[in-house]
Amino acid sequence: MSRDGGEDGWTSEYDSTWEEDGEEEVGRKQERARERRSSGRYKTNYSQRWRNKAARDMQRYRHGYRGEHSSDQSCTRENSDTMYNLEFYQNKRCFEPNGLYIEELLKDWKDDNITLERNHSYIQWLFPLREYGMNSYAKPLTQSEIKIMKEDNEVKTRFLKAYKLMLQFYGITLVNEQTGELRRGENCERDLRI
Repeated sequence: MSRDGGEDGWTSEYDSTWEEDGEEEVGRKQERARERRSSGRYKTNYSQRWRNKAARDMQRYRHGYRGEHSSDQSCTRENSDTMYNLEFYQNKRCFEPNGLYIEELLKDWKDDNITLERNHSYIQWLFPLREYGMNSYAKPLTQSEIKIMKEDNEVKTRFLKAYKLMLQFYGITLVNEQTGELRRGENCERDLRI
């Protein structure tokens, strides 16, 4: 993300997904990008703004939303002790709206690509984010939940099943759980008609 110039003239003030820059280097890159913008040499068009937004979002995610209002902080509207994502992965809460418990979803939708395609409210429950997304019923994942989920073997097993479920939906097979190696699945070329 932190390229200087290039054919498309794209430069981002945000750190790279694939580079391990220290905070000092990130600061220098951000300052150079600000200078280019203020000098008029940096033309902003829609695709550049979109790329910068994507780069900013990735940087915020990689750095754990440091310095931002976090869903870990108490919320006046809801009990901060409620761990919606953890409870869903512990099979104690249905995904909302109008959802299933995770065990039902993993079992009943395993080979049901049409249901997976038509129903989009489950995705933020299977793969929660640290921020609000499109499903207003899904709650941001908290650092406390992450810590507990990493230590809960049943949760980790369900998460792996959810990952495999979505890989299968996309026509991909997990070959090796230790290395993360993937390959095309048997249904990769199959035409999904809805």
